[in-house]
Amino acid sequence: MDQGVHRKQHHWRLDGSELGKIFQGTSPLTDTDAETTLEADEDPPEGGPIPVGAERPEEFSPGLTPELMELVEAAAKM
Repeated sequence: MDQGVHRKQHHWRLDGSELGKIFQGTSPLTDTDAETTLEADEDPPEGGPIPVGAERPEEFSPGLTPELMELVEAAAKM
């Protein structure tokens, strides 16, 4: 709180953001005489490297079994 990070809004879009049009002005939580202006970054924050994980099997949408894929292909040819 002393560093004011609660007044800063980050975004992670690589193509830019218009977040600053919304997240601006005076903070609604003004309980001190300190500067309480909201800030939005123009660029995503720097972070650590994102490791590429091992390939995982489909968990929630397992896809089609070979038999169902055969039926889909046959129906597509009709």
